[in-house]
Amino acid sequence: MDVVNSIANPATGPVAQTAATPSANSSITGDFETFLTLLTAQLRNQDPSEPVDSTQYVAQLASFSAVEQQVATNTQLAELVSIMGDGDLKGLASWIGTEIRVNAPALFDGQSLEIHLQPVSGADKAMVEIRNDFGQVVATKTIDPSAADFQWDGLTGTGETAPTGRYSFEASYFSGDTLLGSAPGQTYSAVTEILIEDKTPKLVTESGARFSFDEVGGVRGVANDGI
Repeated sequence: MDVVNSIANPATGPVAQTAATPSANSSITGDFETFLTLLTAQLRNQDPSEPVDSTQYVAQLASFSAVEQQVATNTQLAELVSIMGDGDLKGLASWIGTEIRVNAPALFDGQSLEIHLQPVSGADKAMVEIRNDFGQVVATKTIDPSAADFQWDGLTGTGETAPTGRYSFEASYFSGDTLLGSAPGQTYSAVTEILIEDKTPKLVTESGARFSFDEVGGVRGVANDGI
């Protein structure tokens, strides 16, 4: 299955409110403020001749820190619920194991690779440069300038099979000898993890690269048609 440019929502369904509710968070915040007020009043009104014992002060600070951490944890949980919006964790988790088409190097392991291209209007000549992880050009292939896809058989410019590794692809389009434009080829990578960064879900591929949902050009191997 191949779904192209049809990713509007990363997940569907309501979020179970298992994290902190606004009322619970407000209660904890209120307790925190009360604790702070009482501690400040105690220090301000202590008897100068019999100041608060340092051991007690350290214990109070430890309690202060514990309350502060609890408030922070509940706030983060509330933010996570907000991030999920109209979706749920199960919906996001369903992306794991699928393959997404993105601008990223692809793993060559002996099998031919499918590269998605973006043809440039008016081009009468085109070629694809294939580079290894070190940025070295291992092959240059002439392609049909109107083709939307390109299959790399893994052969280098010398006719040998390229070693296993990650390779990137860039297509250049010409009108005569004039360069009209260049663009990276999109390849499929397996999703292995979902991360939340800056309140935004990110798809992590097998290479460790991270992508937002709007960077995905296609999906295949989808287990859940509801995505």
